[in-house]
Amino acid sequence: MKFKLLDPQHPEYADRYIYSADFNDKTVRNSGGQVEHRYTISTRVVLSGKSYDVEFSLADREQMRYPVLLGRKFLRNRFVVDVSKKNISRKFKMNH
Repeated sequence: MKFKLLDPQHPEYADRYIYSADFNDKTVRNSGGQVEHRYTISTRVVLSGKSYDVEFSLADREQMRYPVLLGRKFLRNRFVVDVSKKNISRKFKMNH
């Protein structure tokens, strides 16, 4: 399977394909409540200097506000979400 990350308007867009033989096909409910089949990949992300294994579903987010969403299952029992804060992880990376 091949896919691109981010959309062309994103400042970190690289216009290159990512190739992976390690993917799954899952049934998920989209934000509108409709059932969809999506491919998922497992990868590692770094947040605030710590590394986590996480699964992402691949969907076209070009028309969406955010290029990536972290799910409730990933966040649960790991993080406290303060919606009044923004880009905290990026600030942490610059200071450490």
